[in-house]
Amino acid sequence: MEQPPEFAEGPDPEIEAARNSTVDQRVNNSNWKVRKDVYDEIAGDPQKLQQSDEMNEICGLLGKIAGESANGALLSALECVNKMLENFGNMELIPYNDIIHNSCNKGFGNSRDAIRDKTIDILLICIYEGHKEEVISELSENLGSKNPKIVAAALKALTKALKTYGTSQITPDIIIKVLKKPGLLDHKDINVKKEGKALAVELYTWIGNVVPEMLKTLNEQLLKDLTVAFEAVKGQDQPEPVKRIRSMEGVMIKEQDNDNGIQQQQQSGSSSQLSVYDFTAPQEVLSQIAGKQFNLFNDLKAEGKKAWEVKRDALEKTAKIIQNAGHLKEGNYSELYKALKVCVGDAQVNVQVSALNVFMRLCEGLKKRCGIVNQAKIMLASSVGLLTSKNLQLIRAVAPFLIVLATNTLSADEVLCDSTLNILHEKPNLTQKLQLFPVIKTLITHPQVIQTFSPIGMRVLGQHLVQVVNQDTDQTIRDQAAQVIGVLSQITGIDIIEALIKDLPVPK
Repeated sequence: MEQPPEFAEGPDPEIEAARNSTVDQRVNNSNWKVRKDVYDEIAGDPQKLQQSDEMNEICGLLGKIAGESANGALLSALECVNKMLENFGNMELIPYNDIIHNSCNKGFGNSRDAIRDKTIDILLICIYEGHKEEVISELSENLGSKNPKIVAAALKALTKALKTYGTSQITPDIIIKVLKKPGLLDHKDINVKKEGKALAVELYTWIGNVVPEMLKTLNEQLLKDLTVAFEAVKGQDQPEPVKRIRSMEGVMIKEQDNDNGIQQQQQSGSSSQLSVYDFTAPQEVLSQIAGKQFNLFNDLKAEGKKAWEVKRDALEKTAKIIQNAGHLKEGNYSELYKALKVCVGDAQVNVQVSALNVFMRLCEGLKKRCGIVNQAKIMLASSVGLLTSKNLQLIRAVAPFLIVLATNTLSADEVLCDSTLNILHEKPNLTQKLQLFPVIKTLITHPQVIQTFSPIGMRVLGQHLVQVVNQDTDQTIRDQAAQVIGVLSQITGIDIIEALIKDLPVPK
């Protein structure tokens, strides 16, 4: 029922009186209703202030406004900040650090969704204006809060930032560090878990199957839960940034954010080659493997009956350090290369296998840098020689080793080169030849290896295989070669094999 005019609430006399004061006086007024009034006034028509003598003063007050202490005025305060940044965000006097900190401090823990969402809107504008680092730093601090509301809000902010600006700005390594925080994805609070999973799924829509690889250190149950969530969005169209940061506006399309090459690789059909390396900052590991608490090179000097165990354990620890880094920083790896070369020739199989594993992790982390290409060619010859071993564990270690070489450091042409394939024609060595055929088959059917296999390389392999079928005296060897020829024919087409057969000399 409408109140009679005589009982209707009139204008607040204190608010009316304050409107004759300066903006600074109104913002600092002890009455929160007076402060709310000026916030609403600014937000209602920010352009009106453009010619005002108080414009610079208002910009300087935005940090204080973002930290409004009265809950009744907070939403109006955040809306005021938001509107000012939308219209005048590139002004030099704006205290972005204070805005980012104060808005998160007051907004994220609030019980009202509208306030938390408005805080996120402000953070997105801050990123747009080039203050991504400050935003990420503040969000990281909030993720360590004991208040689940704050943690959930910070996660939601990251998800919205990723959705808005893409992985060129909110890079995958930022998200992965967050998702790996202990107790986050399995948090007791349902909203924190929900927002954590939403962040992981959003990243998956951008970079695909590399996400599970980057999160493989999580516990098995968490990985299963995430896999189900990933499957639900698998096959969706590649997302694109909704917005570009101010500094990128006006840049030619060819030079715009390319999301670390994600879209280009996916459009060219090679998205399966994406790995942890592509989305993480280089990490320094040499000091970790040769430090005071752990020193690989000292452990490799161990002597006595149990020396091999010390060496194996040290190599396994080194492999884990390198693998966790993902993307290795430039450095002098020569001492490590030399040590691994010695270990591959060790008398103990466990030491040899562990050394191969370390070198594989190096290939994944260095790709073609720091002299590893030449070292890979040396290790290639050593690994192929291991096929003569009678130890099944050692033989089984060769195929994955060659795959890693062919997908990271060398090409399939270089791995399946004449010096490797000549084993098929050397003096009778049935064991070595029989072990090489399944390795070749594994390599040429591997989806990433085949992309580094040139037509010339395929022809070279075909020539060797056809020669074995035509000349080898052992029926088992000839049958194995014929099987691999069949696989190669499916990949290259039958014409290349027919041409090779025609080129063979007629047997006498």
